[in-house]
Amino acid sequence: MKSKFARTPLALAISLLLSQAATAALFEPVDLSLSTSAKAGTVGEDTARLSIPMRPLLAGYDAKKLDAESIARAHLGMMFSQQEAAKSSLESFELGSVSALENGANLVQFKRRVNGIDVFREEVGLLLDGDARLVAFRGHGALFAPTAAKSLAVFGLSAVDAAAVALSDYGYDAGVIKQSLQVGRNEGDYQWYDTARGLRSAAGAVNYRPVRTKPVYFPSAAAGLVPAYYVETQVQPDERMAAEYYAHVISAVDGRVLFRHSQQADGSPSDIYTYRIWGEATADGWPQPSPYGRNDTPHPTGLPGFVPSFVAQTDVTIRNKPFSMNDPWLPTAASVTTGNNADGYADLGGVDGFDAGDLRAATTATNQFLHTYNTALEPASSNTQIMASVVQQFYWNNWLHDDYYDSGFAEVNGNAQSNNFGRGGLGSDRILSEGQDNTGTCAPTCANNANMSTPADGSSPRMQMYVFSAVAPHTLTFNSVGYNHGTASFGAQSFNIPATWFRR
Repeated sequence: MKSKFARTPLALAISLLLSQAATAALFEPVDLSLSTSAKAGTVGEDTARLSIPMRPLLAGYDAKKLDAESIARAHLGMMFSQQEAAKSSLESFELGSVSALENGANLVQFKRRVNGIDVFREEVGLLLDGDARLVAFRGHGALFAPTAAKSLAVFGLSAVDAAAVALSDYGYDAGVIKQSLQVGRNEGDYQWYDTARGLRSAAGAVNYRPVRTKPVYFPSAAAGLVPAYYVETQVQPDERMAAEYYAHVISAVDGRVLFRHSQQADGSPSDIYTYRIWGEATADGWPQPSPYGRNDTPHPTGLPGFVPSFVAQTDVTIRNKPFSMNDPWLPTAASVTTGNNADGYADLGGVDGFDAGDLRAATTATNQFLHTYNTALEPASSNTQIMASVVQQFYWNNWLHDDYYDSGFAEVNGNAQSNNFGRGGLGSDRILSEGQDNTGTCAPTCANNANMSTPADGSSPRMQMYVFSAVAPHTLTFNSVGYNHGTASFGAQSFNIPATWFRR
């Protein structure tokens, strides 16, 4: 069933400004923002998440007389009051966009600016329902620290200095670069600098493209807001290679690399897989509600006794459900259902977690999980039958991960991922997707049930799905009319039926 809120790739976007790094990236990512443990060459994962109670507007506000931006600003003001932050900090948030959704809901996004300069990646998103209630929020806790808590340093270096630092990764001499860069066009906060076309470095790199820069404040746990420059480069490591797109943030105080990230993401077939599931072979790959497909959704009669027909499984080829990050479910050359968002297996033994005797779904061919489930057989009748169940459950978990992401359940909100890609929250907590749990060990006491354990961020949640028993239909025919019925454990257990009730 679709959410009452329309899906949009802009939804609550506080994600990285940049794409996920390609596996063939030349340089290690760097992110020194907000994380107290992050070091050069690493990506910090311990950014604090913000706990904000979802609530309606205070009585003093009349939502009917306010537009979506004003309502969102009112909610932001309430948050600042709760965090005891400087009220003036609210003024540093500028409207990014307002997206009208279904049922009167709105998605309002703000970006933070200090002294008219963007604060790098500090954006907030507020999802408001049709009654002006705040139902989802996305943002870092550091957003609510008073701007004046630490005095702002000055921009000691220039954008040209920062561009020279960024290009030095490819072996360019900083002095030569600074002499060659010429001021080009500007648009908004961005300034382009042209280089001598085909300028080569000592390492053999060649640059044909302008360098784009803009001033930013970089949020640092140790130093507050650091004056810096955001720099984009497009350099060929050598004449035979395609240009590598990189984003950097260079300190305008001491020239340190505060952030570096590849802007390329491989969309190669190597991380695209085909799953045999009950689903739809569309771009979104919508899963179907059950092996009945949509034959009973919505219910065709609204009356008891309807038994729908099974539908055939569908082979769905998909990398991920399209969403703002488009992270793949499985890595290149995966052979089992263990990915970044979920580890899918049948927990057949009596010991919790994956161990001897349990079963992950394996590929049937390269990049294919084509296990056919036979609805006429028992769920655990064969490894193929079990693995087909595992694939279906693995697919559901990944699809819902992507669907929920753009509705406000991302890394910073404590979602389940092994690698958080430096986007906040804690990693190492993909879902343990346990199917046919303890089949044959605790049945029937653990049958016809399911449960979910959800520890705090950084520890894997566990989904336990048990085997459900099929209920055989019972029919009573009386006066040529068939009646479906069930069983009862009350009343008389035997009856004397007069012979006159029967037709001869």
